[in-house]
Amino acid sequence: AMMRDQSANKRCDGRTLTIGLNDFANKNAQPLITGEMVKSKKIALPPMAEQIAICRYIEGIETHVKSQIEKTQLAIDKLIEYRAALITNAVTGKIDLRKYQNPQLGERVDGGRT
Repeated sequence: AMMRDQSANKRCDGRTLTIGLNDFANKNAQPLITGEMVKSKKIALPPMAEQIAICRYIEGIETHVKSQIEKTQLAIDKLIEYRAALITNAVTGKIDLRKYQNPQLGERVDGGRT
């Protein structure tokens, strides 16, 4: 027996349905979406090729955003490390901050004015 290509009969890409699905949920502490709730909703579906293109576009953006989040977290971690080293060096006397002047405030750490 020949197997039929099920994708030719598909009316929607499953990824399309996950976008905004929580809008159907009841708003209890534990959101719940039942089959009946989904069946009772009518949604407009673009042609399959367009659904796939939309999902690929969103997935591409998602990949870029995740990459930027990772880079930002690495930068935050590095700044925390630098801050800890600066505090340690200041407390142990390896650097002298008594004459440090904040360029934005025009104040020295010891409270003096320029």
